[in-house]
Amino acid sequence: YQEWLVMQGPLLKTRVAEMFHFAAFAFGLGLIASIGIHGWGTEYTVGWESTWLADKPAFVAAVIKLFYGLVPFNSELFSSLTPEAAALMNFSAGRGVNASPWLLQMFYVLSAVVLIPRLLLTIYSSLKAGFLRKHFSINLESPYYSNILRQWKGKTMLIQVIPFSYPLNVSVKQGIEHLAQSLHPENSKIVFSEAAHEDTKLPDLGGAEQTEALAVFAMTSTPEAEVQGKFIQELKKKSQAASAFMRIIVDTSGFEARFANTPQRIRERKKNWSDFLDKYGVSFAFVNLTNADINEAAKQFEQI
Repeated sequence: YQEWLVMQGPLLKTRVAEMFHFAAFAFGLGLIASIGIHGWGTEYTVGWESTWLADKPAFVAAVIKLFYGLVPFNSELFSSLTPEAAALMNFSAGRGVNASPWLLQMFYVLSAVVLIPRLLLTIYSSLKAGFLRKHFSINLESPYYSNILRQWKGKTMLIQVIPFSYPLNVSVKQGIEHLAQSLHPENSKIVFSEAAHEDTKLPDLGGAEQTEALAVFAMTSTPEAEVQGKFIQELKKKSQAASAFMRIIVDTSGFEARFANTPQRIRERKKNWSDFLDKYGVSFAFVNLTNADINEAAKQFEQI
């Protein structure tokens, strides 16, 4: 769900922008229509009042021209706004004058400042949303979508398990098989390689339509860049060259059994391994392979 929201983000933002732009356009259009229609049965008048400028209509005319003339669509209106005309607009001298030319000026300004820009932005957002909808970006190389495509095409997945300095007993192998088959259901095959060491030549990857290299470490060991780190980098390069996926399992079964009464030690060792593995950009999970929690392991793998 979180991954889907991230991928949907650009489209959702564009749709929201489209709605807001159209709402602003509709508000301006509604304002013009409301005043325009209401004006058929009601007379709008325009005028001014002032305590300090009551006897200075020339100054009032200059101020009106300055501010209302910023968008000079109705030149006749402002050319006819003489000091004498401004004096007639003073409410203290009468009821003002008919507001139709001033309303038209307001309509012109609303159209130029609000309606036309917002309409263009609405059209742009709509076209952009249509493009994003037709070009929806999904990483089909990720294990999740790759499994869907592989199952749909009936292809085989070879899961090559490569433990590092960790001979696998029967119960651990069964745990790996259970976990691997849950991660890659249908048409998958598991192959266990001999435990690799610092100077061991890595096995060749491939031989199937799709391959995943599954490196297995024991949490009882202390991670070192010159040992486990070198192994991870070499396996990562080999996986990339073979277009294979790569994941890492850190088996917690031995360490948890040894320190069952000191959970703080378990948390510290997990943090040690997490900080170490984060540097290599490979998806990993801590799993008790003698009693694997499949859902928890899948969540951990999805974090990278």
